[in-house]
Amino acid sequence: MSQFAEQFPIVFNALNVGFLQTFKLFIFTLVGSIPLGLLMSFGSMSKFKPLRVLIKVLVWIVRGSPLMIQLLIIFYFPGLFVLPFPFLLLCPFPSCRFVLSLLFSPSFHFLLLRPFSSYCFVLSLPAFLLRLLPSRTKTLNVIM
Repeated sequence: MSQFAEQFPIVFNALNVGFLQTFKLFIFTLVGSIPLGLLMSFGSMSKFKPLRVLIKVLVWIVRGSPLMIQLLIIFYFPGLFVLPFPFLLLCPFPSCRFVLSLLFSPSFHFLLLRPFSSYCFVLSLPAFLLRLLPSRTKTLNVIM
């Protein structure tokens, strides 16, 4: 029992340090990926067709491949050729923030795209609850 009492503070301290690092990484990723996701959602609603297609292809690639493969490619692929991002190998925490912000922004793209693109669907729920006819629903859309 005395060995447990000696080891517990050491293990608990290490777990706290790991939790705080993970929490900081989560907050920085959230702060970085929400604006990128917002830009991607506006880009996918753009009337400029090449931008819309580029965003949709990027989202399709990022959301369709496993996260671990993406992390391996981003961390180790630049080192095989010319190293344009030396901070990826020198500073692990900032590089993780950068990579995870890029990789999670398509997920926020879908979360942020729905409120902007489904305006009529949002209005159809109150119309259904008020038992309005379809002709009255159009009036509700005009009023809102």
